Amino acid sequence: MISVLLTTYNSAPYIKDSIYSILNQTYKGFEFVIIDDGSTDNTENIITGIRDSRIRYYKIEHVGRSKALNYGLKICNCDWVALIDADDIAHPRRLEMQYSKDLVFNNIVVVSCVYFWENRLLYKIDVNNLKFPKDFILHQKFPNSVLYNRRFILRNGGYNDSLNVAEDYDLWLRIMSKADFRVVNDILMFYRQTPNALSRKNEVTTNSTIYKIQEKYYHYLNYYFGINNIREQNIYRGWREYFFGNPKLAQKFWLKKISSLINLRIFLAFFLTFLPQKYINDFKKMRIKLKLKFIFDKLLGNNKKIQIIFDETLKTIKNY
Repeated sequence: MISVLLTTYNSAPYIKDSIYSILNQTYKGFEFVIIDDGSTDNTENIITGIRDSRIRYYKIEHVGRSKALNYGLKICNCDWVALIDADDIAHPRRLEMQYSKDLVFNNIVVVSCVYFWENRLLYKIDVNNLKFPKDFILHQKFPNSVLYNRRFILRNGGYNDSLNVAEDYDLWLRIMSKADFRVVNDILMFYRQTPNALSRKNEVTTNSTIYKIQEKYYHYLNYYFGINNIREQNIYRGWREYFFGNPKLAQKFWLKKISSLINLRIFLAFFLTFLPQKYINDFKKMRIKLKLKFIFDKLLGNNKKIQIIFDETLKTIKNY
């Protein structure tokens, strides 16, 4: 048995699709725990209007996503929990594919590939070639396409109640040396990119929070990530400043070894650091590398299958 956990706050425009994508799963042995974090829009009416015995709905006062997640984890009846956000949709075989893994130990965290979309497919987050823990050094790397053991998560502190953004990234960093990350190669989640997402509404706060979360890990890059080479450490410190700190300081780290600028990505980012902050932020939001790869794959015909899967998933939800 699985507990599917969804927390929501004012997600009325999207939440029905998210709920139906879970109720429509090929794997039927689950409970669906929905925590309404004090929504003030029509979210409650939408959820209570859906009649399904697997749904357990709780409305609490508005406490923030971290506390809502911790509350949900504590009241779930099943040890294995699959997360979904209120504006995302799951492939019909998501639970079947993730739960079919050999979940012998409670420190296993199952992740899958994700497509970002906003009215249409935008780009893919591919977790097939992730190197744990090194690939957590800058970014979260995967959205909430995870299935994990709630006792393992709670035993390791759960979500940080003091965080309003990047609480997932903080959790992965804290458990990365203890968790056994398992990857399902299939695309099992479609992650809706909305302009009102909390992490996008206040980018300055988000970046500042991530920068602080990373602080202790960047003091000991060799210990936490196995990066012993000073040149490589400076490259990552430069990227950290570029993405989350002061882009001008990125220049200092990259210039410590001029040969670093031979790398095309670093050279382009180095050039951008001379521009006003607004233009740097706008460029980062474009996700050029991922979108170009998607376009290139589309030209080669590699995206036809996923487009069909995406269209069929949406159609199934609408007809549920």
